[in-house]
Amino acid sequence: MANDQFAALYVRNGTLHIRDDSGGHWTAAFHSRSGQPYHRPIGRAGMKLYGRPTGNYGFFTHGVRSFRHGLMNAALQEGAWAWYTGLGGTKEQSGTVAHTYVPARAHTVAMTQATSDELGEALSATAYARRGHGAAGTRGHSTINYEWCHLVAHGLGGSDVPDNLVAATCFQNTEQLIIESVLYEYRMEGLQIKVSAKLASGTDHLAESIYYEILLGGQRVYGRTMDARRATNVSYSEVGNIAREIRVGLNNGLASAFPVDDVDQDLIDHARNVWNLKKAEDWVGELSASESVP
Repeated sequence: MANDQFAALYVRNGTLHIRDDSGGHWTAAFHSRSGQPYHRPIGRAGMKLYGRPTGNYGFFTHGVRSFRHGLMNAALQEGAWAWYTGLGGTKEQSGTVAHTYVPARAHTVAMTQATSDELGEALSATAYARRGHGAAGTRGHSTINYEWCHLVAHGLGGSDVPDNLVAATCFQNTEQLIIESVLYEYRMEGLQIKVSAKLASGTDHLAESIYYEILLGGQRVYGRTMDARRATNVSYSEVGNIAREIRVGLNNGLASAFPVDDVDQDLIDHARNVWNLKKAEDWVGELSASESVP
């Protein structure tokens, strides 16, 4: 059995890996001299969410506006509805999760030119969204900032070109940052991403819905649809729940793609016994400490 309740085991390049749904990552091997199994923690950086989540959903501030926006989308068959009706254009970008050179950002310059070409004047993402597109009930929220959101993240090698950028609320961008932060933990695993945006009808760059897929060997291991016009902030509990959901999907995918069938049973037993004897917080604590090798 490749998976335990809280951990996934898989083999990559001859090394046994252990991952949990809290972000813990370890390798296990036999010591070259003693022949005894041992494990080592793999360090990781913390999530880079730039202080965006607040823990406050702001329901009374934005909830009514979000509800009205949803009703208008249904009535006009825009937004997520447009995926099924064909109304509104689409953008789609693909990429590979890996270490990559990240140049200086130039997306503002790119979208200044793009909005000028479309509308005859340079607009910020917020101004572009609030300008409207023929449907007053679905134009940009009057009290929420919009941002130029990369489909494939700049930090994952995404280009600063209009085909890879859409106007979406700052809250949607925060939700997508959670996915991208978790993906950085898996940058050595050969994952691919495909991100699709459904655009508001009559616009070139205003997103209504974004679908994010993570693939391994061409097979989807995680998918998430996000409301690009999201009107509530991301809470801290939501950060944890989304991150855990992503890790479970990726860990299960890795365990299925790289089974431990040919790994010595003693090494597998060591990995599982160590896991069973520790609490999750003990594992996380090991990330900042060096493990002695027998």
